Amino acid sequence: MKLIPLSNRLSKALKHPKPAIDYVFRVWKLSNFLPEYKHGSKEFFKEASDVRDEVEAFLEVRLLAPSVIYSIVRAVKPEIVIETGVSNGVTTYFIISALERNGCGMLYSIDIEKTIRDGKKIGWLVPEELRNRWNILLGDGKDVLLRILSEVEAVDIFLHDGAHTYEYMSFEFRTAWRYLHDGGVLLSDDIYI
Repeated sequence: MKLIPLSNRLSKALKHPKPAIDYVFRVWKLSNFLPEYKHGSKEFFKEASDVRDEVEAFLEVRLLAPSVIYSIVRAVKPEIVIETGVSNGVTTYFIISALERNGCGMLYSIDIEKTIRDGKKIGWLVPEELRNRWNILLGDGKDVLLRILSEVEAVDIFLHDGAHTYEYMSFEFRTAWRYLHDGGVLLSDDIYI
């Protein structure tokens, strides 16, 4: 009998089946959500895993990676992405990495000016080499969102991860929806709050 060595990822999956099952479920859901990109979904998730490894090595912590967001950005190939809420910039890093891999697109991030994590500024995690696809806008989310949407006129992907209150979330959803391209994607973090 010949033994075939398992890949590192397959070995991890067999030791910890819950994340592996979650991965398969997410790939399947994304394939159904964006059926025209079904064949690329697995590759996009693998790329997202590589980005997660980079971020985890830098932060020296384990992340629940936003691989779905990365994969959607890779599949849709948006020209304009807007996110509210940046904090350290983990999700921002994934979005910009996907835009860079696509070779097109710009991310506009909105957050209030604040100091986070050991006196660092918002989005500190985003490396300098990715910042050419990123425009961070600081200020009151409602004012800034209205201003940037009127400037760009249409958005391909909108991600809410800002203030998790009914008032802010419903405002952002209603406002962004009016500017969303046909076939655009509206995403939200913490929808059960």
